[in-house]
Amino acid sequence: MAKFDFWALGEASVTVSGGGQLDGVTQGDGSHLMGLSITLTSNNWESIAVKGNNTNFDDNGTQQKLDGDQTFDGVSYSKNTDIEAEYQMTLRDPATGIEYQAIAVNFQNSSPSYATIEGIAFIDTFPPVGVALTVVATAEGPGDYGQPSVAAGDLAIPCFTPGTMIDTPDGPRAIWSQRWITGPSPCAGWGMHRSAVCAWPCIPNSARSGSRRMPSGAITRTAICWCHRSTVS
Repeated sequence: MAKFDFWALGEASVTVSGGGQLDGVTQGDGSHLMGLSITLTSNNWESIAVKGNNTNFDDNGTQQKLDGDQTFDGVSYSKNTDIEAEYQMTLRDPATGIEYQAIAVNFQNSSPSYATIEGIAFIDTFPPVGVALTVVATAEGPGDYGQPSVAAGDLAIPCFTPGTMIDTPDGPRAIWSQRWITGPSPCAGWGMHRSAVCAWPCIPNSARSGSRRMPSGAITRTAICWCHRSTVS
């Protein structure tokens, strides 16, 4: 059996304009969100461990299950709970024109199974927090209704995990608060993009007990604080 993990943001950290919601309720293709705006309100990304027939995160019903008991967005789920990529969206930043590909994460604990969405994940790149992004396209989830599958390795992964503290000239700071770091450790920012190679090793959440300093010159203004590492097995 294949296993992988990916990062997602809980529904509690996502707002939808016009009183909308991520939940599809009566459909699972995301069409209820067309033309609305979605804003991420925090960087509280959480890792979800999955097992299945392959290492794609798809809209395929009972073929993917939680690999062990887990808590996501403050809710506990039992091992073997079905999980799937219910629908996908294209979100556009109206100020820059940059588009982001989002996937709605569905823990199948409702009836009908597609009625609720517990969070969202992103392909390749996380969008910035606090920016209203317009939903310009929606579709059924990957691997279903003719949509191509999405490999778990293509889902965006933060290099510095939540809880990581780094030393700055102003003292220890949470990595996600440092959009622009100048002086001894310039960095292009948190939540912008991921590169093919991580210039600074991924620091686990356990590093929060002691801050870490990025070495001088390790990351330049043209490099990004992300690493591209596979977590599939």
